[in-house]
Amino acid sequence: MPPKLMQQVLIDVNLAETYSTMVKDSLRRSGAKDFDSLAVYYRSVFDHYHITPAQFEASIEWYKNNPDKLDTIYTAMTDKVVKLKAVEPQHTKPGAIINNNNAAAVKHVPAQ
Repeated sequence: MPPKLMQQVLIDVNLAETYSTMVKDSLRRSGAKDFDSLAVYYRSVFDHYHITPAQFEASIEWYKNNPDKLDTIYTAMTDKVVKLKAVEPQHTKPGAIINNNNAAAVKHVPAQ
C-alpha cells in the first residue's frame, strides 16, 4: 500500500479503535473496546478504501519491516490529526462523528 493511502487507512483505523471504546454496553466496563462494533468499523474503513483485511495486514507487515517508512507515515499522521482536532468540534458521543444514516460508517479523513 502506498504511504499516502496507508496514512489515511491508519488514521481511520485509529479512529475506529477510539470509537469502539465509546459504544455503551452494560456488559462492558467503561472505556473497554466493543469488538463487535470494532469489526463493523474496520469493515467500513476497508470498504471505503477498497482494500481487504489481508491487504491491510500485508501492508502492516511490510511497514514493520521498513521502520523508516513507518516513522515517516506516523509523523505525517500526527500532523494531520493535530490539524483535524483544531478543525473538528469536540463531540461527546460517537453518533456525532459517525454518520447517523449508517452507524457503521466511520467518518473518513479527506485525502490531501
